[in-house]
Amino acid sequence: MKTRKGLLFSVVLACATAVGLATPAGAQSDSQKNVTPAKYRKVNKKQAPAAKTHKVWTDDDLATVRTPADTYAERETAQAQAATAATQQQQQTDAAKQTSGTSAKPSKTPPLAHANSVDDADKKENISKK
Repeated sequence: MKTRKGLLFSVVLACATAVGLATPAGAQSDSQKNVTPAKYRKVNKKQAPAAKTHKVWTDDDLATVRTPADTYAERETAQAQAATAATQQQQQTDAAKQTSGTSAKPSKTPPLAHANSVDDADKKENISKK
């Protein structure tokens, strides 16, 4: 049984090889060479390609591209800049008050700042509480 299938297979293979060698791959009949479906034929019309227009981005276009995360980050940055500006304004106001001649009370040193011992610190603490 195996020999019959093997023999049959080799005969079919030999026939296929003989047919392939008999007709070279480049050999086609004249009727097959010129037959091309209409949708695959190239039309030799001279058409100039359309000129590409340059896209100009405007603020309106950017609004559509922004994500909620971008909006949030922008808002946080604006708040931080506003806080920094307010702090600088406050510092300038304080500096102006100090240089205008209005002297504020001299700053007191904390009562326990110069204690030499624990007992001395306790005495100064009791004095400051009274």
